[in-house]
This record gives sequence, C-alpha cells and structure tokens, in this order.
Amino acid sequence: MTGIGTNLSSAIDRWWDITSSVASPIPAVTLSLSYLGDENTMTDPADKTTELGVQHWSGTGWDDGKGGAIGTVSLSGTNGVATGIGTITVTGQTYFSPRVIVKGSKPLPIELLDIDGQCFDGKVNINWLTTSEENNDYFTIERSADSYTWEILTTVDGAGNSNTTKEYSVIDYEPLPGTAYYLLKQTDYDGKSEYSNIVTVNCVKVSKIMLFPNPTKNTLDIFFTSAYTEPIDVSMFDFSGKRVFNKKYDMQQGNYFITLDMSPYARGLYMLSVISAHINYKERVVKE
Repeated sequence: MTGIGTNLSSAIDRWWDITSSVASPIPAVTLSLSYLGDENTMTDPADKTTELGVQHWSGTGWDDGKGGAIGTVSLSGTNGVATGIGTITVTGQTYFSPRVIVKGSKPLPIELLDIDGQCFDGKVNINWLTTSEENNDYFTIERSADSYTWEILTTVDGAGNSNTTKEYSVIDYEPLPGTAYYLLKQTDYDGKSEYSNIVTVNCVKVSKIMLFPNPTKNTLDIFFTSAYTEPIDVSMFDFSGKRVFNKKYDMQQGNYFITLDMSPYARGLYMLSVISAHINYKERVVKE
C-alpha cells in the first residue's frame, strides 16, 4: 500500500478508492469491504484477529467516513482473519475517496506525509511532516552505519493531538562518515510505537578551506578537498557588501585549487564566499 501514508502494522495491506456520482456528503450508505488473509500484515499476531474498522482519507487525515474528526474510525463489529477471505461491513458512510481497513482499537493516529534527509555543509538535516496526530507522545530519530545496528540520535516531542500539518526537523551535527541510515520512531502515550521508512544519506564533511597568502597583495590561492564533483559559486565582497568578483567552477572530487587575481582590488577587508550543494563557506580576506 503506497501513496496515502498508512502504516501496515495496524492496517490491512489493501486500499479502496471509491467515487460517487453525487457530491459528498451523500445520503448514508452501508459499505462492505473484503480482503485476503495474506493481506492482513499487522505486526502483532493478536491484532490480526481483533475487531476491524474502516477509515476514510479526507485529503488531510484519516476519519470515520461520516464527517468525524481526524483519527476517528467506523467500527464493524467483525474480527479480522489471517487466512481465507475476510469481509467487514460499516454503516452510515457519507464520504467517499480512499478507504482502508484498520485495527478498530488503533486507528491510524499519525499521518506521516514525508521524511527526508539532506547533507549540507557537513551536517545532516532530517525533516518530516505529519498531517494529523493522536496521542502522539514523541519521536525518536535513530541512525545506523549499516542499517542493522541502530543508535538513538535524539528525541522530539510530538504534538499530542492535532489535525493540522506539523513540520519537524533535527540536525545531526556529527554525522557518521560515508553512507548513514536514519529512521523515525513514533511513540504514543501508551508506549506503542511505529517506525518510518529508512532514509539514506551520504554526507562527507568538506575539510577546512585554506587560503594563502592571507593577507595578500597579488594572488589568493584557495585549497580544499571534497567528496563530490559539483559546480561551486565563488564570490568576493568588499567591506560595503558590494560583490566585486563572481565565477562558477566545476569542482572535482578530491583536492582542488583555485587562484584568484587580487591585484585589481584596493587595499582593505574583503569577504570570500564559496557555495555549492554541500559547501557554505565564508572567510575574511585582507588585501594589502
């Protein structure tokens, strides 16, 4: 099941996209949904045969399909099956669009829209969104060098109960060298938890850029190393903030040199800026 933000540890691995020729809300109808026992992928074996319910995707979160708040569920009174074919029936349905079958006592509380990791300037930014939260105590961000052994990076408080989009972000200031793996663990107030998908980030710190000579009279040599081959933007600003030099270079992986001609510039203090997808570097330069 993809594209709707469900978590299969508490949902059947099948979804239904039902449309109506009448605009919602429609007159209440009775809805029956069937699934295969093999599609009952709930993590806890006891959950597979507990009472099931139906939830409806409103565009911002999961509700009961009859105008209820995000996080509500229409209970069926029917227990799930792990083999054969299961069918549940719910009444009073007035809204149509994507539907899922969920554990009745644990409807989908957290709608995780997106999680991603980006390396910038030697740090990893982990960002995620939720469209709804119910009884959400906190998030735990874990990381791993091999995707098998995990360590806790940090924890972030959840919103408790919310039906609006929430944005979260943490920074790994000391990322693991090379490829690292991150995942998000969400924990309810009752201690139950769910995991996100794994995010892979390759973040290699750029060594400190060296300038020489500084102060300088005629030329300025810039030396740095990088794990990437990428375009970089080099600029020089005078003390008033005016840009007096700008040029793009195709930086190669490994050691790289750039020589700037400083002879045309007046004596004084300048600011060197080097920007790329992985570098955000600024340093003062003195022209004698």
